[in-house]
Amino acid sequence: MKKKQGQGFTTQVIHGHNEKLDPVHGATTPPLYLNTAFLFENARQGARRFAGEEGGYVYARMGNPSVEMLEKRLALLENGEAAAAFASGMGAISSLLLHLAQPGDHILSVREIYGGTYAFFEGQLKRMGCGITYFDPAAPDLEAELEAQCTSHSRVLYLETPSNPSLALVDLEACSRWAHQRGLVTVVDNTFCTPYLQLPLDFGIDWIVHSTTKYLNGHGDCVGGVVIGTEAAIQTLRQEVQWHFGNVLSPFNAWLTLRGLQTLSLRMARHSETALTVARFLEEHPKVRRVHYPGLPSHPQHELAQKQMAGFSGMLSFSLASREAGPRLLNNLQLCLLAVSLGHVATLIEHPASMSHAAYSEEECRAAGLDTALVRLSVGLEEATDLIADLEQGLEKV
Repeated sequence: MKKKQGQGFTTQVIHGHNEKLDPVHGATTPPLYLNTAFLFENARQGARRFAGEEGGYVYARMGNPSVEMLEKRLALLENGEAAAAFASGMGAISSLLLHLAQPGDHILSVREIYGGTYAFFEGQLKRMGCGITYFDPAAPDLEAELEAQCTSHSRVLYLETPSNPSLALVDLEACSRWAHQRGLVTVVDNTFCTPYLQLPLDFGIDWIVHSTTKYLNGHGDCVGGVVIGTEAAIQTLRQEVQWHFGNVLSPFNAWLTLRGLQTLSLRMARHSETALTVARFLEEHPKVRRVHYPGLPSHPQHELAQKQMAGFSGMLSFSLASREAGPRLLNNLQLCLLAVSLGHVATLIEHPASMSHAAYSEEECRAAGLDTALVRLSVGLEEATDLIADLEQGLEKV
């Protein structure tokens, strides 16, 4: 992974481009702008702004200072040129795919993805006339796997790495190289890693999406999403999709995300450290069949994780004896919170087959390699010893 130029990551998280946060009043934290419309000095300025001949704010659906500050900060951290913030992670994903794919186009996607994304692919995109094919990112010959699924109408290669919920990895460099040789645009959901741990653009990826609800905000108190790409591409996405659909992030949620973002490096380091400790415990437990965590040497793609990730994040999953065992464990935990979502300061645990990935049928779970006995754990910032004690007493009752 390339190192960022200039200041260090944590400095950039806090100070961005060293811009003045509040040149009028001198506030040391980002101001919150809740207004919906912005004054013009005169009629000519208003006309020029609407014509795109002059910069500046017009109407909140088309830009807001609080939202723009977050967009610039996230683009900087991902080594991108620009970003567009959306009302949710699915808002970002759906808007980008509606922008990139037309009726008759084909999308090639990693086979295991977030349940909401899968439902959007199988629902809205297919109704729109798009074809979707899923590939195995862990195939022994990745290029042959991609070639076998690619068609003359393929336009987009959609990736999650690590995948949700089995933590399978995608070789970003190999996928980017192959896609660009075939004329496909590449998209990576970088939610699980954040730019602190993984920089997909540095591997040649074209677009990045995030659910900012998760690690970027980190406190479970606001919903949001972001798309990151080139300046020209982001502006086109805004004008052709976002402004028409009105899928914009609220200024207050942008402000909350900016506040949470300032501790991102500290949180991700702690999440990763604690998750590895918990994963090692689970790997030795007799009631756990398998642990999925890229930081473990037993993970089949551990070497790839070391190559393209700066750490292994706080997400892990593990397989129990049966589908029924998962809910039994969840019902007997006292510290881990039974809830979907992830990236929270508190540890969250869920059963994907019946919760976050309920959009997958039993047959689709098998096709995607999704184990219905799998439990997903978003490791929080608690003491590892306390989490292990809770998991241990819960597993005793399974």
